[in-house]
Amino acid sequence: METRGLGARVSYYLFTQTPEKELDAFRYWARNFDQGKNMADTANGYVLEGGGEFLTWNAGDFGNFTAPHPEALEKPHMRQELYEVTRFLAERDWPIRIHTTYDQTVSKILDIWKKVDAEHSFDDLRCIIDHVETISDQNIERVTRHDQDMHDKVCAYHAGDASPEVRHYLASNRTPRRRPAKPEAGGTKP
Repeated sequence: METRGLGARVSYYLFTQTPEKELDAFRYWARNFDQGKNMADTANGYVLEGGGEFLTWNAGDFGNFTAPHPEALEKPHMRQELYEVTRFLAERDWPIRIHTTYDQTVSKILDIWKKVDAEHSFDDLRCIIDHVETISDQNIERVTRHDQDMHDKVCAYHAGDASPEVRHYLASNRTPRRRPAKPEAGGTKP
């Protein structure tokens, strides 16, 4: 009796582990790992997608709506760190994925992406901002204008149902436009 199953494709983004050494980590990974290459012995295996979810520790904010807003990217050196990592990944055409919850952080990330995009086009680069629970209409427009992706995982429901920002977001029932995934050689991206 023949059995058939669904193929599984597992992809991953590299997440830095040591604050203030993020660029060094990405340099090491770029030298030692092939982005986009199937690392398994199966047709749809284990693929390094790019850099993310935290590209730099100073860019990270978190979705604990019962705590004060984190000071992500508040200081110039914090923004410079993220700029350098983003530029490094963009120059190598590595997809970029970054987690952010608060609109204030989204604004700073988009400012940095705009600067890097002027130096190295993001036209063929997949960039994703995850979570974005409190993103403003203005920043939704900025993201869609530049054809980046947003994944609005609303973990706000369990993490901050008492937050006025989150209640506004959930009540507005906004769903940002998502562009279709770009096809990969020999298949499609889910």
